[in-house]
Amino acid sequence: MLVCVLLMGLALAEIWLAYLRVDMARQRHDIQVMIQTEEKKIDKLSLEYANLTRPERLRKLAHEQLGMHAPRPDQLIQR
Repeated sequence: MLVCVLLMGLALAEIWLAYLRVDMARQRHDIQVMIQTEEKKIDKLSLEYANLTRPERLRKLAHEQLGMHAPRPDQLIQR
C-alpha cells in the first residue's frame, strides 16, 4: 500500500514538472516575441531620431520657424 502511495506521489510530481516545463517554454517564447517587438521599436525610433536631428533639417527649421540664419563673419568672436 505504501509503495502505491509513493508511486502515485511520484507520478503526480512528474505530471506537475511536465506542466511546469511546458508553461516555462511558453513564457520563454512569449518573452522572446516581446523582445523582438521592442527591438523593432528601437530600430524605428533610432531611424526617426537620425532623421529628426539631421543638420540640414535643423538648419531649415531654424530659418523657417525661428528666423535664424548663419552668422556673418563680423558676428563671430575670434580668440
